[in-house]
Amino acid sequence: MRIGSKLKNYLKNSSLNYSGKIFICVCLIICITINFLKVNSFGKDLDLKSKSAVLIDGNTGRILYGKNENEKMPMASTTKIMTCIVALESGKMNQIIRVSSKAASMPKVKMYAKNGEQYYLKDLLYAMMLESFNDAAMIVAEGIGGSQEEFAKMMNKKAKEIGAKNTNFVTPNGLDADNHYSTAYDMALIGAYATKNKQFNEITNTKAYSFTDVSAKRSITVNNKDMFLVMDNEAIGIKTGFTGKAGYCFVGAVKSNSRHFVSCVLACGWPPNKSYKWKDTTTLMNYGKREYNEKKIIASGTKFQIEIPNGTKKKINVGVSEGYTTLISEDDNVKSETNFNYKLPIKKRDVVGNIIITINGKKTKKIMLYAFENVEKYDYRFVLKKIMKKLLALLMTVVLATTMFTACGSSKSGDDGDKTLIMGTNAEFPPYGYMDEDGDYTGFDLELAQEVCDRNGWELVKKPINWDSKDMELNSGNIDCIWNGFTINGREDDYTWSDPYLNNEQVMVVTSDSGIETLADLAGKNVVVQAASAALDALNSEDNKELTDSFASLTENPDYNTAFMNIDSGAADAVAVDNTVVSP
Repeated sequence: MRIGSKLKNYLKNSSLNYSGKIFICVCLIICITINFLKVNSFGKDLDLKSKSAVLIDGNTGRILYGKNENEKMPMASTTKIMTCIVALESGKMNQIIRVSSKAASMPKVKMYAKNGEQYYLKDLLYAMMLESFNDAAMIVAEGIGGSQEEFAKMMNKKAKEIGAKNTNFVTPNGLDADNHYSTAYDMALIGAYATKNKQFNEITNTKAYSFTDVSAKRSITVNNKDMFLVMDNEAIGIKTGFTGKAGYCFVGAVKSNSRHFVSCVLACGWPPNKSYKWKDTTTLMNYGKREYNEKKIIASGTKFQIEIPNGTKKKINVGVSEGYTTLISEDDNVKSETNFNYKLPIKKRDVVGNIIITINGKKTKKIMLYAFENVEKYDYRFVLKKIMKKLLALLMTVVLATTMFTACGSSKSGDDGDKTLIMGTNAEFPPYGYMDEDGDYTGFDLELAQEVCDRNGWELVKKPINWDSKDMELNSGNIDCIWNGFTINGREDDYTWSDPYLNNEQVMVVTSDSGIETLADLAGKNVVVQAASAALDALNSEDNKELTDSFASLTENPDYNTAFMNIDSGAADAVAVDNTVVSP
């Protein structure tokens, strides 16, 4: 097997060489494909007698060899594997079960239990699994499920949980019945599940077992009929089967070092070819031991860095909480596809993607990727929050207090039958109005407008507008009003105004270590301000001409987001801003 140097480095250092730029707006999805192993396909002809056969990795369920492994077929007494598992998980070993006339009437092979006799569940499971007694299986089913039909429902539910999707149980003993079927693959999955149960293995690996009925009037000894246990010194079971319709069947399991092989052969000959099932099982197991060894694809705790565009950190560590080790042959082709899918902000332990492992083109494992650290979205709100922690806001008596109003093109009385209020808002003016991460328009002004509509029984229609086109929007009737942080000074006669609800002053925002403590200290400094804002009007007024002329530069930014990023990066020394924007 050839493993590329990238994979060797990846496993050795528990990190992934990650390169390339990623561009996202809100949601990021990336796919990285890494070739691990040499390309080839399995499917060697093992010359089996079985009509259907399979060998799987008992730890992962991956098919290592298959022959008609998904064909639906009768499975005879291998059915009792599921009967035993359901009983172990649903009953108690010291549970006493009474024999019904139906159970006593079951055909051979049987323990000849009589109607009315009572047995402990534990003893019945040994009788069922070692000697394959059909009456013991029915006694168990009726004792646990109440009836054969109800127990079959429990068996089918468990089968779906295990992943046996092409299986339907009707009988608890595997006697031929309409619609009672499985596949070699499904029975191997069930066998793999069963052999992870300690009590199950204790039962199926017992050579001989003796017990009595509850009254101790009858003694019974059962012997294990699984010859595979003596044919392979690493064998751990598990169950034979035969009916005239199913032929000889066997589900086998081997623990070889840390490898777990499970096989199933169905329709493996009819009398007198009873030994075919042992030969085919031995062939499958020898093939598995010879061709497959454990390989660690991803180590538990593996982590690497990824770039986070628009994040407050350029890169963060991500990784897996679980590793993946599986059986691999020299001919297997293993690939890994890493997908990142997240929304900012990211919190530690958030799922940020996954790693999909494919072997020979088939998906075999999905491993979740988790963030190992926090990262926020680098936007207006983050910058403002960061600045407010470390900046000193200097109140400026630049202009007299201005006031915030709602400007309307015409009054909205609600008496004309129109119950809709179309509100024009500047969606780029947080915190009054802006688009949040989900694409919804929100903010203080919009919430206030909604409350007014709720009280008047109006429907609020939020319409973001180009602020420079607000007069045209009002005069054309496209909107009913402008509900936004809007200054009355100099516009008293231009609009119909609501009562003022915010008192707006202008402030200069500087860094705490800037050394700027007074307006005079702004001389020779680079100042930024939002375009078309009250702060810009104040700075351009005759009252503040001397102050503005003292600046090294006054730069208009399209929004406060950009303005605060400039001061945070050192590109500017101060931001002139409405006090309502920065006040808590």
